[in-house]
Amino acid sequence: MKDKLDELFELQRKMSANFIPVDEFISGGREHPDVQAWTMRYLWCLVEEVVEMARCYPMRKFWVKKNHGREQDKKEALKEYADIWLFLIAVGLINGWDSQAVYNALVEKNKFNEGRFTPTV
Repeated sequence: MKDKLDELFELQRKMSANFIPVDEFISGGREHPDVQAWTMRYLWCLVEEVVEMARCYPMRKFWVKKNHGREQDKKEALKEYADIWLFLIAVGLINGWDSQAVYNALVEKNKFNEGRFTPTV
């Protein structure tokens, strides 16, 4: 049975295949000549999605008490958050990383980060 991360990777693989030769990237990995260009395109899309999510929250200047009538829009922020995930997954696919590789990297990075901090409690 597939887990949720596997399912997300498969859904994004199918979507990305409409725009890019994602299956060629997956099989060829970093050696494919278009990997760098497509990675950069998708990273810039990712940056745009982060900006769009940030716009869902009022700009708070710590020296100003008012938020100028803007309220946070968590419903729209969740949509942008989903877009961020999808672009992150697409970058992984372009680079030949599957859900297991990403999971392993996240677990390893989490262990590393835990070692960087001393509990305050």
